[in-house]
Amino acid sequence: EIDVDAISITDAKLFFHMPSGQRWTECLTGPKLQKLMKRAERSFGVDLRAHEHTYPLLLAHQILAKGAGLDEQGGLDLRLWTVAKEKGLECFGLEELSEHFGTLAQIPIRRQLDWLDELLREPSIARKRVFRLISKYEAGDLAYVYRWSKRMLGPDRKHMLYERNNIMFQKILQTIDAGPCFYTCGAAHLYGAYGLLRKLKHAGYRLTNYVI
Repeated sequence: EIDVDAISITDAKLFFHMPSGQRWTECLTGPKLQKLMKRAERSFGVDLRAHEHTYPLLLAHQILAKGAGLDEQGGLDLRLWTVAKEKGLECFGLEELSEHFGTLAQIPIRRQLDWLDELLREPSIARKRVFRLISKYEAGDLAYVYRWSKRMLGPDRKHMLYERNNIMFQKILQTIDAGPCFYTCGAAHLYGAYGLLRKLKHAGYRLTNYVI
């Protein structure tokens, strides 16, 4: 979805951190904050104080990936990017970094904190959900991945899915006729009434499913 080379040379604070030195810890009362801190340390070995400037939604994603052992494997997008670079292929992102991470600023911090709190209250349930999601993904069940993501995002699906689908679709249209291309994105962006597959079909492209 993004230019991996660009993110590697960019100060992560520009996108991962809340603006103007804001801290999400300021949104919580003392007892609730302490409880959240203890749960993170006990269940995941994470010191939340060291990440109080990071968007809570991004922090929840990073913690869950660590807890599920996914952060050690590296993302599929990174591996594909590395292979393409090794072959001397041109690589680009379907979104600008500001577009990809800019959606975090559009989601109310308290709602992001609700996601973080739910993860830390029920870490075992969260892990089970992730492993089930992975199994569905590996089975090619895009409908399940899309519905799960849509339900999880709630009212923020507009920013996190639909608006980003439009951005990626426009980038595809700008590049698809230049020659053979291999596009990748999160599976939840493919399915649904506003998904990339339907957008491409409506634009007149013929799609064929391949099992790799």
